[in-house]
Amino acid sequence: MKPRTAFILRALGFSLPLFVAWWFATAGPAQVRWIVADAGFVIPVLAIILASRLTRREKILAIGSLVVLFVEMDIVFSLLGVRGVAETGQATTNTAMGYSVAAIYHALRIGLPIGTLIVVSKGNPQTLWAPVGEERAVSDRCPYCGRRRAGLEMHIRDAHGQKALQRAFDRGEV
Repeated sequence: MKPRTAFILRALGFSLPLFVAWWFATAGPAQVRWIVADAGFVIPVLAIILASRLTRREKILAIGSLVVLFVEMDIVFSLLGVRGVAETGQATTNTAMGYSVAAIYHALRIGLPIGTLIVVSKGNPQTLWAPVGEERAVSDRCPYCGRRRAGLEMHIRDAHGQKALQRAFDRGEV
């Protein structure tokens, strides 16, 4: 099985129990529902982090930062009185400012997990499923002969020709 396929299956395996626990928690008392209401946006990112090939320290830092960001966002928006307005869709005032604050709330609620995932993957999604310590080897493999080379562009030009290098650039392989 390819590493990426195994990664996707692991992520699905981690997300299923998290979604089941979230579903039961939202059916509970109102205090619990208020705390876990936004967890639906966090669960897929948590599952991806848990399924990734990151080191234990990196996983702990990523999960901790994600939880702190969401708890902090809930506290700040609740203190400002924005959370209830944004969730119910009813603005207390028909001003552009009220709608802008609600839009910012929703953008952060969706954008924070995605931003955390980008930071955790170091901007390269292959680091999530690549074996630990081999992130560089994955990106330095020649698309034509399969050899690992430190100077990939120079190798392709010298071994396979200028046209092969241009094709590799066009396909995004280099």
